[in-house]
Amino acid sequence: MRRGVSRSGSISHISEAADKYIAERERMRQKVSDIPKHRPYHQGDAGTVQFTGIRQIDGEILALLKKDHQIIVLPIDIAMARRMKRLSVGDNVKLTSTGIVFSKVHKR
Repeated sequence: MRRGVSRSGSISHISEAADKYIAERERMRQKVSDIPKHRPYHQGDAGTVQFTGIRQIDGEILALLKKDHQIIVLPIDIAMARRMKRLSVGDNVKLTSTGIVFSKVHKR
């Protein structure tokens, strides 16, 4: 019998913290028109996206990634958050169909 192993870069596709954050931002978007639509990650989001930040909600870490004038909210693990903290807002990153985010430009 094998046990599930959490690997660096792995994500949880179902996240109450992400849902809570999205609902909060959507409420704010009703009042402030320049806030982009926030939505959860979907497998079809693979490709190049812009890094827009990291948030921590209820102990979960969320990556915020901009694609097509929308913000994708992606739950990430601690190791991925550490790597993403090296990025600047607006940096292009690659998002795979499994949800793993890779930096396109390696910073030293």
